[in-house]
Amino acid sequence: MKLKKFQPLLEVLIAAILCFGIHNLFFYYNQNNPNYQHFNFSLTTIYTFFLVSSLVIILLLLYVKQKNIDKNDNGKIDAEDFKILNKEEECEECGDSEMKEGTCEKCGKELCECGSKMYESKKKTIRLKESELIKLINKMVTESIPGLDSVKSAHNGDKETKQHLSDVENKMKDLAEFDGNDNPEFPKSIGKGEKVARKNSEEENEFVEDTRGGTPLNLDYDSEPSKQFKDRLKKALEGDATTGNSQEYANVIKSDLGKNLAKQAERKEKKEDKQPMYNKDAQPTKSVNESTFKMSEVLEEEIKKMKDIVNYNKKTQ
Repeated sequence: MKLKKFQPLLEVLIAAILCFGIHNLFFYYNQNNPNYQHFNFSLTTIYTFFLVSSLVIILLLLYVKQKNIDKNDNGKIDAEDFKILNKEEECEECGDSEMKEGTCEKCGKELCECGSKMYESKKKTIRLKESELIKLINKMVTESIPGLDSVKSAHNGDKETKQHLSDVENKMKDLAEFDGNDNPEFPKSIGKGEKVARKNSEEENEFVEDTRGGTPLNLDYDSEPSKQFKDRLKKALEGDATTGNSQEYANVIKSDLGKNLAKQAERKEKKEDKQPMYNKDAQPTKSVNESTFKMSEVLEEEIKKMKDIVNYNKKTQ
């Protein structure tokens, strides 16, 4: 290896010696100054450490540079090294050297990291300009969009749709064929067979209505509502012209719901009034002889005078 290769090392060494000399002279002329005394490390130690570190770093950089770029191993980097580097990146398909991320810009072929071809296919390839490629893409998009023929075939070719509906209808019929089915029209239920459903009697329905919880109609007022309030509430439930919900109006669907609610509230109120109070335990009593007090005639006379004074209303003036 030639000495020119180590020229950066020599330059760093000369620069370090010059700086050390100037720095040392500066401290020599200011040795009596207290601001430049009592350092932890000497000037020689500091320069030696940083000089050695710089030399090691430069040696590593020179080694890496020589290893990666000096392809002809002549100890220097020249034009021949770059020719060798360009030759390594040439495309094996067309010989072009303009390679970008493993793809040849000229022929479009891709190369493996080992340099072998990734494509073994012998299919014919064509090269298009940018304008020709745009036209080709437009044509492909236009042909891929369904046209009038596709719409007509979708509307007229309903053979599959009819077949599908027929299969579903047959499947539903097969599922509905079982014993006891008389095929009633929706929403009626099957009329044949023994009915398992249980219905409550009128008394049971009344019991449920009266005991399942209170409604606003079962409010217990602290003071008895007026007759006018009760009449208006009844009209609001049953329907009346004065409350705007008469059963005779054209836009009203006649219903007995309001009357039934009013009857339910009255029935529940009567049942609650008839319910007996809980049985109280008998409490022991004690008989005593009360003393009799007989007022004197004077006391009775005084009490009578006081009553006359309170009730006095005679006009004497």
